[in-house]
Amino acid sequence: MLQLALIPLLCVASFIVLVTAGRRAREWAHYVGIVTVLGSFGLSVATFARVMSGGPFSHTFAWVKLGSKTIQLGLQADPLTAVMLLVISIVSLMVNVYSIGYMHGDERYHWYYAVLSLFTAAMLSLVLANNYLLMYMSWEIMGLCSYLLIGFWFEKEEAYNASKKAFLVTRVGDVGFGLGIIAIFATTGTFVFRDVFHAAEGMAPALITLITLFLFCGAIGKSAQFPLHVWLPDAMAGPTPASALIHAATMVAAGVYLVARSFPLFELSETSLAVVATIGAITALGAALIAVVQLDIKKVLAYSTISQLGYMMMGLGAGSYVAGMWHLTTHAFFKALLFLGSGSVIHAVHSQDIRDMGGLSKKMPITTWTFIIGSLALAGIFPLSGFFSKDEILAALYHKHMWPILGAAILGAFLTAFYMARVCFVVFFGREKGHHAHESPLVMTVPLVILTAITVGLGLDARLGAHFFTEFLGEHPEPINLMIALGSTAVALSGIAVGWLVYHRRAIPLGTVKKQRLVMYATTVLRNKFGLDELYEHYVVGAFIKFCDFCAWFDRTVVDGIVNGAASVTLVAARAAGWFDTHIVDGIVNGLGFVVMGAGKRLRYAQTGRLQSYAQWMYGTLIVIILFILWLTLRGGL
Repeated sequence: MLQLALIPLLCVASFIVLVTAGRRAREWAHYVGIVTVLGSFGLSVATFARVMSGGPFSHTFAWVKLGSKTIQLGLQADPLTAVMLLVISIVSLMVNVYSIGYMHGDERYHWYYAVLSLFTAAMLSLVLANNYLLMYMSWEIMGLCSYLLIGFWFEKEEAYNASKKAFLVTRVGDVGFGLGIIAIFATTGTFVFRDVFHAAEGMAPALITLITLFLFCGAIGKSAQFPLHVWLPDAMAGPTPASALIHAATMVAAGVYLVARSFPLFELSETSLAVVATIGAITALGAALIAVVQLDIKKVLAYSTISQLGYMMMGLGAGSYVAGMWHLTTHAFFKALLFLGSGSVIHAVHSQDIRDMGGLSKKMPITTWTFIIGSLALAGIFPLSGFFSKDEILAALYHKHMWPILGAAILGAFLTAFYMARVCFVVFFGREKGHHAHESPLVMTVPLVILTAITVGLGLDARLGAHFFTEFLGEHPEPINLMIALGSTAVALSGIAVGWLVYHRRAIPLGTVKKQRLVMYATTVLRNKFGLDELYEHYVVGAFIKFCDFCAWFDRTVVDGIVNGAASVTLVAARAAGWFDTHIVDGIVNGLGFVVMGAGKRLRYAQTGRLQSYAQWMYGTLIVIILFILWLTLRGGL
């Protein structure tokens, strides 16, 4: 338990130290971040070795008792966890080292490393969790860290707005994830994966479908799937190393990991798998089309990330748990490489617009060739790792006879090769723009070289026929489908060839093509990202604002009207009651008082204290009584 707990806790310690030290840590913050991540990496390697030799292990403990039920939390290490621990710790380590050069001199250098450490801790605890509750806690901490890093340069309006957009859009998906967890606990009485999967075998199919679709909502938000993908391109306003870690390699992969971790549930619902595959296909193709026309190098990579996450979802939707996770693993390394490579270029030319770049191959050879290798891996060129992982997905779609989705995947592969060829030929081999670019320092180029080595090395598994990854995750390795492999390679090479003809050889007159009405219309639609942002702005945000305005009007006019009317009626009634009390009630009481006082004033004269006066009253009274008796006698006699 201690070994597993230390993996994220080391990064938590880094966060606490850097936040406590504050600005005093600006000179040495990177040392704390790198040392703690290095420690997490070492423990992750040890965990991987233990799982490989001894199998999965876990630790569960009672957390809190609610009525008759006990909430259990815990950590586990199985093949899926072990793989994710290595991916997260390696990429995080490279990003921490690279950030020394990229973020040097920033006023909030210490805060950057603190948040980076907290994010790494959250992601590590997410993959170590053996239950949905702890996973959800870590999930939300990651969302907070993403918000902080996207808006790190909050002085810029673009970053400020992007951080809010990311936070709000992902919250939409998180609501679904939360509802799914509530439904799981309500039906099974537990959050622990093992117990949930066991209980699910006796559930009604409709309930399984409902739960899995709720869980998939969380994946749609976090992994930027259609229609909640709109936050990720704007998130490029944050520091490039943070984009490499959070928005390319780890956090956006959390949704894919959620589906993979919950795969025993998804396997029980063909409907949910079909939804996952369909959403993945729409996302992969749509994002690839938008990437073709982007001018910001980071946004090209952002839409590429969205597209590749769609591929992972297609693999999972096709029922191939290994294909989706294999592509997640390879993509994490070569996309982190590409983001860090783009950061090296931006650091050199001080612009993100590819039109401001060109001829960098001679001035930045390390960045150039590592970026090209990453691009070839992304395009799926043999023998790089991306070739094998993407082919696993295509083969899974082929074996499941999911022809429309397979067609979308193949077209997406062509577009991927084309837009990466466009970036490479324009940025590195295009016409020089007269800037004084030079190669980045070693702290930035060494991580590029290491990630390139991993990108190349990961392909050795499939090339040598060992299929270690497949066997490690518990599936029987299948031989490479030669037809799929040759077909996908031909598609990728054709995409690169078209990119070479258009952007390097200039054999195809781009200016003439752009003037074609259909091309102009398509370019406008793609530059506007299919108008989804405007759609949300007018029909979601706008409708919500109008609803809020209506609520404000209802509050002012109806609610306040009722309250103010009731107050007015009460005031009138109170005034009437006051007048009645003053003039009637007090009048009667005061009148009786005046009568009594008047009578008292008159009667007091009878009390003179003189014996003669009393004798007069006695004799006078006696005379009246005698006269009264005589009167009665005269009338009738006594």
